[in-house]
Amino acid sequence: MYKKFDTLSLPTSVNINNTEYEFDADYRTTLKLFKVLNMDEKELLLAEKYQVCLKLFYKAEIKVADYAEAIECMFLFINGGEVEEEKKPQPKLVDWDKDIQKIIAPISKSIGQDIRGIKNLHWWSFLSEYMEIGECRFATIVSIRSKKAKHEKLADWEEKFYKENRNEIDILTTEDVKDKDRMKELMELNQKAIRNAIRKDK
Repeated sequence: MYKKFDTLSLPTSVNINNTEYEFDADYRTTLKLFKVLNMDEKELLLAEKYQVCLKLFYKAEIKVADYAEAIECMFLFINGGEVEEEKKPQPKLVDWDKDIQKIIAPISKSIGQDIRGIKNLHWWSFLSEYMEIGECRFATIVSIRSKKAKHEKLADWEEKFYKENRNEIDILTTEDVKDKDRMKELMELNQKAIRNAIRKDK
């Protein structure tokens, strides 16, 4: 997809087919999107997930003709405005629902205040801080998950930490499913397929 966002700014709207759509750029909203997309499809059908996410993200109703691009733009925004090159699937190392409290702590420390008290923190600002997380409990957990996924031997202290915090470290969802895989799946859907799915669910 062509570049839609200026990655040197903090966008709060996007132009789709000459219509400017405002969206909720707060990090809490993006976390809600992850939660919806990770729901079992027995609870929420794929087309229903799209509709829920669009309603959560955009502040105005999306024209049916703009659905496909609106979904692409939403996930492009989630990815920091950058189109990712195809990569070999990697094991899931982060579960946003499970890990969010451990992620909030180092980001709050870096910013200098508890981010839960910030009324509106842009997702890209949150993402920038997240990408720079240094040594902390969350980093240790991700490192152990990575080693276990690659079947690498843990150091003695890591093994002890894992045994004492197994419930906190283990991700119980299917390891092959990733947030980025879902982004790719959504971006590959064409407008006709989305329209048909929506019509069937009405």
